[in-house]
Order: sequence, then C-alpha cells, then structure tokens
Amino acid sequence: VISSSESRLIVPAWKLNVTPKDGSKVGESFDCLLKSMPLWAKNHTILLDSHLAPGAGLGSSAAMAVAIAKTLTEHAGKKFSNRMLLRAAMASESVFHKNPSGIDAACALQGGVLSFCKKNKTSKIEQLQVGGSLCLVIAHVEAGADTGKMVESVAVLRKSHLSVITSLLDVFKEIFLAAKNALAKGNHRKLGELMTINHGLLVAIGVSTQRLNNACHIAMNAGAYGAKLTGSGGGGSIVALVPKEKKDAVITALQAFSSEPFAFLISESHNTKI
Repeated sequence: VISSSESRLIVPAWKLNVTPKDGSKVGESFDCLLKSMPLWAKNHTILLDSHLAPGAGLGSSAAMAVAIAKTLTEHAGKKFSNRMLLRAAMASESVFHKNPSGIDAACALQGGVLSFCKKNKTSKIEQLQVGGSLCLVIAHVEAGADTGKMVESVAVLRKSHLSVITSLLDVFKEIFLAAKNALAKGNHRKLGELMTINHGLLVAIGVSTQRLNNACHIAMNAGAYGAKLTGSGGGGSIVALVPKEKKDAVITALQAFSSEPFAFLISESHNTKI
C-alpha cells in the first residue's frame, strides 16, 4: 500500500488495474469497500498478489476484499473488530453476488475449518473439530457462472417444485451433520462419500455441469475418497478429498481438465499448507 493521487487496485495475476470510478465491476466493488470505512478515505494504490483464479468458485473476490480491508486498517495504524471488517468485505462482495451469504468473507477473515449458518439475516460461524490431517485437491475446471443468476435459477426451480426441493434441502442438512461428525472422527472415507452424495444433489438442482461431473469422476477413479463442485456452480472448480499417497495421481488425472490443479493439507490444528 502506498499513498497516491487516486485510489487504485492492481492485481497482476488477474491482469487488473482498476480505479473506483472506472466503470468496471472490480472497480465498483473496490469503491464500495473504501466507502464502507471512512478511515480509508485517503487515496492509496494497492498491489495485491493472488494465487487463486477469479470466478472459479474459490472465494477469490472475498479473499481480495478481506486482504484489502485488513491491509488498509493496518496501514492506518488502527484496529477494527472482525465484525466491522466483515461488513466492509460484504459491501464489496455485494457487487459480484447481489445478496452474498457471507460464507466466503467469513472464511477468508477467520481461517481454519468452519461451519456457516445463516438464518433470518443472522449468521452463525463455528470452528469445526478436525480429526486427522486432510489432503484436498482443487482443480479449476471451467469458467464460472454468475453467482446471482445461479441462486435465482435454484429459486425458480424451488418455486416450481416446492415440496421436492424443500425435501432436498433437508437432505443437504443431514449430509452436513453427518459430514461434521465424520470430520471430527477423522473418518475420511465416509466424509468423501458424503461429498460425492452432496455433489449428486447439486446436479439434481441444476447447478453442476457435465465438465464438473466428469472431473469429479476422474478424481475418484484416480483414488479420491470423494469429490464435489465448490462455489455456486454453473462452472468453476471441484474439490476432492484424497489419501495423501494418492495426491499425485489425482493431480495428474485432473490435468486433463485443469491447467494447474493443486493440493493442500489441513492439519488437526487447522494450519493450511499450500
């Protein structure tokens, strides 16, 4: 961060060089972020490095917003609560996702393994117990769809088939509770199976694509415990839970769908290694 004559955001990895009033969506989100905190009214040029692909279902826009919010706060020599930083990040996220749940921003802000529940505009975030280290492989498979449009498509489907979709949403909740238990006990095989079941339900409500489905199958054929799409769907990325000894095989198999699949480990203490 450096002081400058106008506020500017530069992200070389995304080929971005934007200002708050340049008419771009990223510029607009940057503007909303700056306006959410009067303390940040001074002009700054921010250079941001990112290893996440944008629009890939990996929460890159939320990670960007949280990184900028925390950096500007530190640069000003101030301290803000997580709640205030989350509010700023959500102001930025609303440009991309219309009515964001807040899960991406919460994860970027707090880190670790979290559960996120939103009900009646109130969010509940819980750190989850992790039994044994997890090895996950991420593959960016194709360009993602607009999150707002995907949410709208599910809402339309639910309106047409209310009882069926409502029942499926109850199944999603059962999967979450079972997965939370499997995660705590370190039962990775069961956790992987639940991820795959979850993906099947996402296919049923119309948010997956054939390419995402194929990538999940390829990962499991290469030895993954299970796999599912990540993000709002309509494209983007998959995440596969794999035995550590199968990591390289799964990455190699997924190179048919992704230029740079990568693995990361989550330890029982929630430390993440890329």
